[in-house]
Amino acid sequence: MLLAGNETLAQVVLKVAAAINGGGYPVTAAADPTTAGQVNLYFAPDRDVRCFAVAIFSNTGLVADTSSGGTPGFGQPSLLAALANLAALPGFAAWVMPFVGTQQQPDLTTFGTVAAHVESNADGVNMKGQKVHAGVTWPVAVAGAIPAGTAPALTISGRYTLLWCPDAGQQGFELAARVAAARVANDYPPMNWEGYQLKAGLTAPLVLPAPASRPDSPTINTAMRSYYLCPLRVDESSNTLVIEKGTTTSNSGYEPLRDFATIDQVDFWRPTMVTRLQQKFVAVSAKRYGIPHTPNTITPTAISDEMYLLALDWDDQDLYDGAAAPKSAFKAAFNPSKPTRIDASFPMSPVINVHQVGVLGNLVSPSG
Repeated sequence: MLLAGNETLAQVVLKVAAAINGGGYPVTAAADPTTAGQVNLYFAPDRDVRCFAVAIFSNTGLVADTSSGGTPGFGQPSLLAALANLAALPGFAAWVMPFVGTQQQPDLTTFGTVAAHVESNADGVNMKGQKVHAGVTWPVAVAGAIPAGTAPALTISGRYTLLWCPDAGQQGFELAARVAAARVANDYPPMNWEGYQLKAGLTAPLVLPAPASRPDSPTINTAMRSYYLCPLRVDESSNTLVIEKGTTTSNSGYEPLRDFATIDQVDFWRPTMVTRLQQKFVAVSAKRYGIPHTPNTITPTAISDEMYLLALDWDDQDLYDGAAAPKSAFKAAFNPSKPTRIDASFPMSPVINVHQVGVLGNLVSPSG
């Protein structure tokens, strides 16, 4: 782009934006509405954006700042405004988080802001069931600083997955997008993701890491157990990139919470149970002391029985583990301080992923 040399600051901004918009780039540009002399870049639809550089060959006396500048989460576009808009919408089950920063400076602030939003919408009222996926290609210790370093820490929840693939041929967010798409398309919540092959094609190939960059088994175990990462490794037999184990960032002592399958089952059970009860007990009245004699009234026992029946249905489809065993834990009772409300609870018994089979051989002496 050439300038005549006598443009005002506002004219320079308009010319810069026009040049970018007319250049067929994977970004569009517009003058910032509040900051004079600032041009904002926006992702163009259906385009991949990678690192790019800006060079100034000469200037007309104006000083140009080509750094990204600003504070993550503020300015235009605003992360906080985007999250506020999302809060008013139904949940999006799978998120891809491209803003992880650099190897030299991981972006803990942005990740923490997103995590705070996701957790606030995961309560028993909203139940949006959102899971965030990100990916990095850095050394394991650098990548491992993210889960425990954000605020709130990602280790408190199974709703986050930080994929790790050192020296990958793709950017981390591209790998994360593949995993996120696979999870949102999966219709069996207890699925074991161990060894799942990431999809590739002619228009979206996967370039495998160089052999020298592929981590050994002890390093992969360290990534999962010490840093709560989800490693991607090369399956040498099929020459494909696979998930070592569907690992979340949770550091819970209850090990199944570290698997994709457990949080996916929780996010299936809760809204399904609520929908079942709403459909079954819409516009009914209840008796606190007497016995119902018509379909017009119920007791809390009817609600606990309905929850139990639904769990039995799940059990028959291998979507729940052993509904009959904890039958007494399906409970419903009038709220003591709000008599128009019945509080209900049910046990969540997940189908567990198997990751190891221990085999012991015993030497014996044949007899006879």
